Amino acid sequence: MVVLAATVWNSARADDDFTVSIVGREQSSLNVFASESIEGLPMIYCPIAGSPQKTGSEEDKSESKSFFVVVQNTKDSAIKIKMLMSDWAECLSFKMTDSSGKVYSIHAGSAAYTLNAPYARTFPSHGMYVWPVDLTQVAEDWNNNSGWEGQPEASSEPELVTMTATFRSLNSAGKAVSVTSEPTEVYLSKPNDAE
Repeated sequence: MVVLAATVWNSARADDDFTVSIVGREQSSLNVFASESIEGLPMIYCPIAGSPQKTGSEEDKSESKSFFVVVQNTKDSAIKIKMLMSDWAECLSFKMTDSSGKVYSIHAGSAAYTLNAPYARTFPSHGMYVWPVDLTQVAEDWNNNSGWEGQPEASSEPELVTMTATFRSLNSAGKAVSVTSEPTEVYLSKPNDAE
């Protein structure tokens, strides 16, 4: 992906303009997992070792494998963010910590942009933007479209892990800022339709 060399992301909060949260399309239920399961946690699906992954575009994503990142404007006025399309494609990243303490840094893969035009999104006062995310889409399988890199492989049994999501953007002065969600317990699992 084409990225402006002058763009440097920092870890500062975006002046408390936004909050970020992780929401599951599917939530865990006690009858699905072992007795240690916690009901109502988001289900996060990751690739299975050695399995081929579906290729395609954003529109081809399997809805059943997605979870959501919700970015909400906390201000009483609208916030307009203008960034290159490649920056929007890379504006989300994740950290996942498994039960052994191993940390995974998950980010969008690189893609070639023939037209990397500026694109603006307006977040209304207290409004939100909801990103569907499918971590089973592996970057190297996406044929120059952004997939994901750094995610763990799912085991046969769901695992309780902790996850954060980070949203990076440019503020009104053009300065790179970011905001990170609170650590969220989620279940890491293989996709529903995996053999």
